[in-house]
Amino acid sequence: MDGDLAAFREAVRAARRAAGRTQQQLARGVGVHPDVLSHKLHARGAVLTSADVTAIVTVLAGWGAVGSQAEARGLLALAGVPAQAAPPGGWAGGPGTACWR
Repeated sequence: MDGDLAAFREAVRAARRAAGRTQQQLARGVGVHPDVLSHKLHARGAVLTSADVTAIVTVLAGWGAVGSQAEARGLLALAGVPAQAAPPGGWAGGPGTACWR
């Protein structure tokens, strides 16, 4: 993945905080241990994958922290993940939905 991990990390942090959520809640929503997510977001011995990024954006959208397809695409782009990484049939929902549906 070619992207700006620091910018992605900061954008995720801002969106998560705006939703009133913790990194632990995000990790659990994504399905990983909080320490694993932290290591992936800070590139400390673990690699953030396209699937991880997609899961993070999906959880944030489910919390209402990502309210549009443009915001979701922006987060994907920061991480160097193409919009095509969204699940098939994605992008059909409007703001406030789990952006892929």
